[in-house]
Amino acid sequence: MISSIITTILFMFSFLIFSRYLIHLYYKSRRKLLFNQISSKDFIEIKNIPTEIYSKTQTSFRWRDYTSNIILLDDALLLLLRNSILNGLITQNQSIIQISKTENNRKQPGVERIYFIEKKEFRGNKICFHSSQKVIVTAKIEITLNFKENIEQLDNVKKYVD
Repeated sequence: MISSIITTILFMFSFLIFSRYLIHLYYKSRRKLLFNQISSKDFIEIKNIPTEIYSKTQTSFRWRDYTSNIILLDDALLLLLRNSILNGLITQNQSIIQISKTENNRKQPGVERIYFIEKKEFRGNKICFHSSQKVIVTAKIEITLNFKENIEQLDNVKKYVD
């Protein structure tokens, strides 16, 4: 009886770790695809920016905390999200989000979602982008980038969004 419970728990724990690793590998391949495509272009990369993403619909809300690398291209701001587990001991690649100034921008390779800037706010060392997305229901999205330790990089992003 006890051995079957332990076996079940070990199986579930192994499945959890294996599935998270597969997700990490999938998003790692998406990043390689993106960098292969933009390697010939001029871009600025800003690393390790704390990022908060808040989304709200009529029936639910979601708040996530990430660390992201930001890539500034001529026509897009890309967020390469990472999730930290066990207080930063393990990091897991997450999706790539594209933030564009206009709706005419095409989606970059490897990007999972594209948001168009409807409103932007500058709050001290933070930049907050507001967007909405309509799939089945309308969702309001708020993405906050915190440049608390990279104030010189804040100016690069401000120049992009203005």
